Amino acid sequence: MRKDNLKKKFEKLALKWYEDTCIHSNPEIINSHPNCEKLIKMGEPIIPFILEDIKNSKYGDWGYILKTISREDPVPRHHYGFYNSMRDDWLAWGKNKGYISYTEIRVN
Repeated sequence: MRKDNLKKKFEKLALKWYEDTCIHSNPEIINSHPNCEKLIKMGEPIIPFILEDIKNSKYGDWGYILKTISREDPVPRHHYGFYNSMRDDWLAWGKNKGYISYTEIRVN
């Protein structure tokens, strides 16, 4: 699939996932949404899109999807529950893995 088509599919699935789950705080509800599984199945090619979304704080908590796709978790336990720290951990991971460039990381 071409990158622009992949991005459109990603955006459509992510938006619906967010709209349907943004009122929930239960991770089981959020992570069991059908679009969550569809996003996971899209695999590694969507990691840069997810990291861009994290940088822009657009849709929500991508931790489960990123951990599932990448099979990694760069977030230390003491950062759990602290969104800005978790965001920065994932962005640093993405930079180190070559998914994003240094200039894309925005620190608030």
